[in-house]
Amino acid sequence: MKKSQSGKKLLLYVFVAWTLAFVTLIALL
Repeated sequence: MKKSQSGKKLLLYVFVAWTLAFVTLIALL
């Protein structure tokens, strides 16, 4: 029943993690 909410939270974590990785890459360059 709450699978969609859990999926949204997971997607949010993936988005934040990807953004942090991208920002770190830019900072290192």
